[in-house]
Amino acid sequence: MSTIYSSLLLENVDTERVKASLKHLKEIEDIPYQSLDIKIISDSSLDLRIEYPLNIFDKSVSQFMAVLFGELAFMRSFGKLTFTNLEIPEEVYSWFGGPKFGHEEVMKRFGVKESPMLVAIIKPSLGENLRINDIEEKIEGALAGGFHAVKDDEMQGDLLFAPLQDRLQLAKKIVRYIPALNLDSNDAYERALSDAKIGMVIINASTLGFPMLHSIKSRSNVPIFSHNAMQGTFQYSFRPKVFAFLHRLFGCDAFLNPIGDVDYYRISVAEEHEMALEFTRDLPIKKTLPLLGGGARLHNLEQIMPFYEENSIPYGLVFGTLIFVSEQPPKEMARLVVERVKEIKENISK
Repeated sequence: MSTIYSSLLLENVDTERVKASLKHLKEIEDIPYQSLDIKIISDSSLDLRIEYPLNIFDKSVSQFMAVLFGELAFMRSFGKLTFTNLEIPEEVYSWFGGPKFGHEEVMKRFGVKESPMLVAIIKPSLGENLRINDIEEKIEGALAGGFHAVKDDEMQGDLLFAPLQDRLQLAKKIVRYIPALNLDSNDAYERALSDAKIGMVIINASTLGFPMLHSIKSRSNVPIFSHNAMQGTFQYSFRPKVFAFLHRLFGCDAFLNPIGDVDYYRISVAEEHEMALEFTRDLPIKKTLPLLGGGARLHNLEQIMPFYEENSIPYGLVFGTLIFVSEQPPKEMARLVVERVKEIKENISK
């Protein structure tokens, strides 16, 4: 394949108006596609499959995104627009490189011999009572209970009562602590991520933008873990599997994959699985580790885990309030999770 294919679904639209608009774009050569196939699904919906020649791309993330998803965003004025698929040739993987470390290195750094990787989120996430000594105590409790890692909440900043430099120093001392970075410049990220002794950091890739993610990845000596901050057009115009594919393509080593059909996210179990498969299918780039978060509890692990176990998909489970906002201490709650996970894995393997 020497071209790029993008697929779109348009719903609740005037199909004749859409076809007229696409005809006009072709006449004025405003979108540089090689071919465009239109499939009418109903009176108000249609599929588009657009083929782009590689020579219209300059190999930058910004221009890649602008060509494929920038100009066509105007179609939302016609109705609901969803980018449903993206197919790229092997050459394009070499442009962007994918994860710098990948899921195997992440699991190695955190001592994970087999899935799932168990991660706790520090709760409460913010506030003057959460100082570096409190953070260290919470981390030690969850790790003592058998967890592989403890991470900051994605909102954590360079605050007076929990300064970034203090948290980075703690991440060097306790390599299974994952600090959150919310910085505004490439140079700041490069300084923070220069020390390979840090196990991993969490950033908000979709808030920063994919060009910034790619730039941070290229300069980092540390694996990148991104939170699923599905912002703006991304949330409403991308099928989750495309969203996952782009995060992997531009450099996420791990991703907080939303658990389907819970109150936290507008995502189904099927979409959750699609994202995890995009992160871990065989491609000419390393795999991204899906870490399932936003709804994992002791009572629903039996429903969450079988898909990943039975399909031998590397994955992790992320817990917040269950570990740190319970009547029992973090060490005991972490131990209960470890025991429950072991029990479920044994039942699945029978």
